[in-house]
Order: sequence, then structure tokens, then C-alpha cells
Amino acid sequence: MNFMSIADSVGSTNFVIKPTHTDVLLGRGVGTNRHAGNTKFRHIVSQYVREYVTSTKTEKISITRGIVDHVQTRLNPPGRFLEKDQHSGKWKEVD
Repeated sequence: MNFMSIADSVGSTNFVIKPTHTDVLLGRGVGTNRHAGNTKFRHIVSQYVREYVTSTKTEKISITRGIVDHVQTRLNPPGRFLEKDQHSGKWKEVD
């Protein structure tokens, strides 16, 4: 099954029918906090904390891009950063 194709298109927005275990859900609360993808994301981030706090602004940007790249290319299936659409209640990928 291609997890990237599990989407419902409305207008020009692609909504995700069901987030995968590697997706990072943006938002507040226990539901997003306990989601498997968010747990993996926090683990990845924790590996860079010491390096990040002593880095220059340019290095911090590079570290942040590396973390996003890790989620989007090294997880299986590739992770996405999703936010819940206020109007439809469905998840959508953020840029």
C-alpha cells in the first residue's frame, strides 16, 4: 500500500484520510502528543539538542532542515507534517 496516496482531494487541498505512524501531527493535547510519529520526532530532535544549543543561527537552520529531511526521507513510510483543517476536521500536509 502506498501511504502517500491515502488522501482525499478537495479543491486544491489534499487531505490525509488517516495519518501513518511516521507522520508528525501539529497541534496541542494528548492525542497529538501520544501519536507514534510525534514520539519518533521527539526522539530524533533529542539527538540534536546539545549540538543545537551551542550552534550559530546558520548551523541551527541546517540542523532543523536535517531533522525535517530525516522525517520526510528516512522513515518508512516517509513522514509528513500534518495539521488539522479547522473547517473539515481532516488532516492536511503543511509546507
